[in-house]
Amino acid sequence: MKYQYDYDVKDELMALLTEKANFSGVNVLSHYMEVYRNGKNPSTRNLIKFCIYKLSARLSDRESKNFDCDVSRGVIESFPQTYSWLKNSVIEHQTDRNGNVIPMKYQLRTSDTVYRGDTMTSIWTTLKEYVKLKTGTHMIDETDSWELFILRNHKKVDLSYHAGRFIQLGHSIGNFMPVPPGFNVGRSNYGEWDYWDLTLCQIHQWYMDNPGHSEYINNRALEILFANDRNKQTSILNCQMWLESFETWKRFVQQNYMESFVDKNGVPKKFFKSHSLNNPLPTTIKEFEEFFKTVNECIMVRGKRIIAVMQAQGYAEQQPQNSFKDKIDKINPSGRISTQISVLKQELRTNPLETTSCLLCYLSKIVFIFLAVVYYIHFLMIIGFEQTGEVYLQNIEYMPFRRYTDSEFWLIAIIIFSVLFLCISYTRKNKGLKRIGMFLVLLMIMILCILPVIYITVTNAIQNTEWFQTWLYSDYMGNTGAIKLYIRIYGIICLLFTVIPIVWLFIDSYFRTYIKYCLKEILLPLIAVPYILMMAENKNGLIFMIIAIGIILVIGWKRRCPICGKLFALKRVDEQVIGSKEIFVKVDVEQKGDNGKTYTTTQYVPGVLEDYDVIYNCKHCGCESRKHRERKVAKI
Repeated sequence: MKYQYDYDVKDELMALLTEKANFSGVNVLSHYMEVYRNGKNPSTRNLIKFCIYKLSARLSDRESKNFDCDVSRGVIESFPQTYSWLKNSVIEHQTDRNGNVIPMKYQLRTSDTVYRGDTMTSIWTTLKEYVKLKTGTHMIDETDSWELFILRNHKKVDLSYHAGRFIQLGHSIGNFMPVPPGFNVGRSNYGEWDYWDLTLCQIHQWYMDNPGHSEYINNRALEILFANDRNKQTSILNCQMWLESFETWKRFVQQNYMESFVDKNGVPKKFFKSHSLNNPLPTTIKEFEEFFKTVNECIMVRGKRIIAVMQAQGYAEQQPQNSFKDKIDKINPSGRISTQISVLKQELRTNPLETTSCLLCYLSKIVFIFLAVVYYIHFLMIIGFEQTGEVYLQNIEYMPFRRYTDSEFWLIAIIIFSVLFLCISYTRKNKGLKRIGMFLVLLMIMILCILPVIYITVTNAIQNTEWFQTWLYSDYMGNTGAIKLYIRIYGIICLLFTVIPIVWLFIDSYFRTYIKYCLKEILLPLIAVPYILMMAENKNGLIFMIIAIGIILVIGWKRRCPICGKLFALKRVDEQVIGSKEIFVKVDVEQKGDNGKTYTTTQYVPGVLEDYDVIYNCKHCGCESRKHRERKVAKI
């Protein structure tokens, strides 16, 4: 099992099914395995994979039919590595009532009880209701199953990006939890209450009802949670003993990594506004989307926290190729600000240099664009457009282009520091010749940066001395060619030692994503903004710039992602025909006449009117969006 925050444990089953190629019991799965492998749409593939996972319980092969994500070996093995209260537990096979080992299912045994994995928020109950709403089908034949119905109609199920992401994250490490006996089945109420926010609300209430855990235990909250459990009293007792071991609500949240599931006051969040035990299921598309977005965010943040703990303890490998992309997403937040800040604080603790580099690049762009706007507004207030050339010359210090370029030194300094932080991180993460080489480059950069400072300081100190004045006006100084040569050599050396680390980091796969991001961030404030200010200093230039920027924004808006809101984000990846009807299509047909000349005639020929969706993927957040289109297609 891969220990990544968004790794879908169902992939373990898909690998097992591919290896065994035994679909006895549900032979149709062999076809849908092929559909899954050839699929391009991530959300649709997740949907197909989930239905295959559900139907695998009907297979004849014992290993395939018994595979269950939340009690699979990889998941159960991760619990002692992550949860301090399970450190001394022992992993073992589950057994049936007769004591026979159940293949592919595992549990943890401690000195006094056993713990099994539980999927905190179930996928199936929500997905089934979502499919009913999307397809308009609320009843199926008694001989059919919803899993097969969805597989047959997977092209018609218009799955949103967040819904597809939930199907993936629902079986990721952030949505699994070790629980005592009876907890999993007891709290679910046949699937209707299988939502972690509802469970967490009752756990929170239990701690509120039992401050300090007096001799009398108030289990009213647990009685509500396990109201429909066949073994109600046993489940309540097991849960009570489990909750008592944490002593307080705060410790329960901390030791089980539940921070993303509670608000700043420590109260459990609701997955959608009206979510409760009396109203457990979303009923509208708006509620479903709110549910998917909220639960996905909670699971992802918790999953990243768990993986960070495992990495710190050496149980999981670092995932460098995704880390910079994650940091960039965090610095450009599209989720809740409080959550993004908490994640950013965590990143600053674990990877301070890399995260600081990202922050410097992003914040420098924001600050310098703001400065450009301030300079331009000041220019309009002091000078304006309707002034003579003399007025411009008298107030040249207020010209926005001049003021901005004077301050660009600080922007360049910030960029240098950002790259230096990254170079230092590179030196720390590598060994041998790579470390020595980058250390020497860093040392040379620091010397080149210090030399001008030393030169200015020394010059100011000795400029009034007699020997310096004599040397300054000597014949040697009259030969400016030598001085120009020294300056040129110094400039070439500075340029080389600026380019070398950038090229070096580009070659390294770990740092390549960041350097691309860094160059993209500095392009606007360093190059584009000065030229915009220069052109906007006269009225004609301003009009031209407004038209050009307006055209660019219109094009960018057409390719804007509806989820993260970023311009120029959508990339066309596919199209899907929704429906069609027979029509006659007007076409131009070339024909040859008796005299051999070619002439064109207009005719109506049989054709179809196709309704289709153009499918786009966002290159930033990965979400899928669709735009509806129509086209007429001739059959000849």
